Amino acid sequence: APSTSTASAATAPAMASFMVWNYKTAAVGDPRNMDPNYLDRRTAANSPWHSCLHAWRAGFATAGASAADAARPCPELMHLDVHGKNDREDTMAVDIGIEAMYADGCLERAAVNRIRAFLGAELRTAFAGRTARSGKSGRLLPITVDERPQLHGRWGRGTVMTLSHQAALLGATAVQFELPCAVRSLLNEDAALFDAFSAAIFNTYDALAAAARAGELRPREGWARDEDGGLYLARLGTADRPLAELAVTPQLGADGAAAMLADLKRADAGRVHGKSI
Repeated sequence: APSTSTASAATAPAMASFMVWNYKTAAVGDPRNMDPNYLDRRTAANSPWHSCLHAWRAGFATAGASAADAARPCPELMHLDVHGKNDREDTMAVDIGIEAMYADGCLERAAVNRIRAFLGAELRTAFAGRTARSGKSGRLLPITVDERPQLHGRWGRGTVMTLSHQAALLGATAVQFELPCAVRSLLNEDAALFDAFSAAIFNTYDALAAAARAGELRPREGWARDEDGGLYLARLGTADRPLAELAVTPQLGADGAAAMLADLKRADAGRVHGKSI
């Protein structure tokens, strides 16, 4: 449903700032209401979450372009899927899940290594000297960064797909963050830390976009002709007619981002179906 916050109404009254999927209220057997982080090729085509991803990616293709041009890798498009994970007893690691990029993304392995290492370094700078108390063990632990986590955003080949895996298949640079509960609480309470975390993401994107424009990120050979690559996008639709014929603004802009953050702040202070977001 369209957002109703003052900020959103002033900038984009017809735009939904966020969607909530709740397994307790999702209609059983309805392919439009399946877990968006657990979709296969058949169910993805019916998912509004995947449709939004597809329309976002397709919106950057030139209208009227050939299928090959529409499937061109766009590594400067960056999709971040922020997840929460339970606190661990003895570690407070922020996970960088980028495995789907290695398996099915549009870039060579060396390029993915470069992105992962840059993001890891930026996040370590943001969290340097910071600690958080584990809700499981009660221990005060240093916040660290894991670039090779177990929760890496890819279930496997030929099976269901996470949102970050879906984004990688569509040619975007896709990262799945896993943030411990204590870290999420700290980010919500500490504006300076939140700004540092945001800066780490922005710095990574700026470096990614600059490297892409300079031709320093090499595409994976044959990606545009791969069934698990460019052809996946080309066969699902075009910029003019994406999956659900959704209208997605290619450039979000500062006003749109501000509206989304205002709505998320409002949602964070409230409850949906008895649960906080």
